[in-house]
Amino acid sequence: MFHIAVCDDEEYFRLRVRNLIEEYMKNRGFACQTDLFPSGKEMLEVAESIQQYDVIFLDISMEEMDGIETARRIRQVSSNVYIVFVTAYITYALRL
Repeated sequence: MFHIAVCDDEEYFRLRVRNLIEEYMKNRGFACQTDLFPSGKEMLEVAESIQQYDVIFLDISMEEMDGIETARRIRQVSSNVYIVFVTAYITYALRL
């Protein structure tokens, strides 16, 4: 089973990304558990559990702590998890 986290401060996008992931995995015959986090801070509060995730989807533009800083802190805990940045802003997409 794949363990996946989605971190986005906007509920609509958190749910949308989760639904897309779960549909994709189901169509390919893979089981997954998807956890949702409304902020990088809340995700990092479960830092000891970060290592359980195979993939983390991070919004780049979030209040308080952006996705880039969240990713840096995740890397301090785990170098194995895949991090996928998600953004609706074309300027971020082009920079990364």
